[in-house]
Amino acid sequence: ICGKMIKEGDQSAPILKMLGAGYFSTKKYSKAIEVLEGMEKNGMQNESILYFIAMSYKELKNYPKAIEYFNKTLEESISPNVANYFIQIGDSYEKINSFKKALNAYQKSLQFEAKPMSYYALANIYDQQLKNKASAIKYYKKYLNASPAVENNKAYIEYATARITELSRAIDVPSGTTPSLRH
Repeated sequence: ICGKMIKEGDQSAPILKMLGAGYFSTKKYSKAIEVLEGMEKNGMQNESILYFIAMSYKELKNYPKAIEYFNKTLEESISPNVANYFIQIGDSYEKINSFKKALNAYQKSLQFEAKPMSYYALANIYDQQLKNKASAIKYYKKYLNASPAVENNKAYIEYATARITELSRAIDVPSGTTPSLRH
């Protein structure tokens, strides 16, 4: 049916997608790839089209291409704002003093995008709430290494730098040894 519609001039995304999915369902994986990659080249890809391409390559045992397309499927399916959502969840947990849940949310945000403020929030919780100096130092350093925009974050940068110095001095060191920072 899709073939007839295409011959009649309907080359819309829904028809092409049905054709590609039909080829996949009938185990004509190379034809599925041909149709669906054509859609991708024309900017008509979406999560399900990329998924069918990935599965077709997997069925053909072309695992490197399958992995490539599964990764494209993930990129297409995940909102670019996920890291921000987890940051907001972390901030909300902080407001109700659920610091371990806040830490988990900030860590989860880093899986999607390494935003400097996620590191700063982690450092601040370890520093102010959990009194874990080594972890606080670690995350303050990660914050500074993430190169936050200086013009918008001057106070945070100065605070993180000062806290690293203060916390480094405060780490208990047995006499006769030199302090070391755990990374």
